[in-house]
Amino acid sequence: MNSKQKILLGCALLPLAVAPLHAQTDDAVDIMSSIKIMFDGLAARDTAMMSSVLDPEARLVQTSTRDGQPQYRSTDMAGFLAAIHNPDGPSIREDYWHPQVVVHDNLATVWVSYRFYVDGQVSHCGEDTFQLARRASGWVIVAIADTQRREGCG
Repeated sequence: MNSKQKILLGCALLPLAVAPLHAQTDDAVDIMSSIKIMFDGLAARDTAMMSSVLDPEARLVQTSTRDGQPQYRSTDMAGFLAAIHNPDGPSIREDYWHPQVVVHDNLATVWVSYRFYVDGQVSHCGEDTFQLARRASGWVIVAIADTQRREGCG
């Protein structure tokens, strides 16, 4: 195959290479929309909003380090939502940035850095990971895990 044929073949195959990228980009937008709904619900303490993008069987895993030792706590979604649903409690908000979205078929993983605020003051920070599954109705969060640290959250 001469160089002209190689170039023509490359041009012919280019749309095939770009199509999965475009599909992944569309998925990433939908996935991040589900995560945004979850965070908006968190800030509003609106557990119905949060539940709309959370699988009822989902788990929350929180990790930290205390006295140099790794800590781990797992909570089911019902327990997590019960803790959030406190309209008289302090205001809460979680800011996040630099999402990294990986999608394969009907499974997605998202990593974000975050900072958590209680009554406008930084409480803790770290990284969140989300596992999502595609359903006919859209992407739902099936697991959340995070790191939590209280220093270096500036």
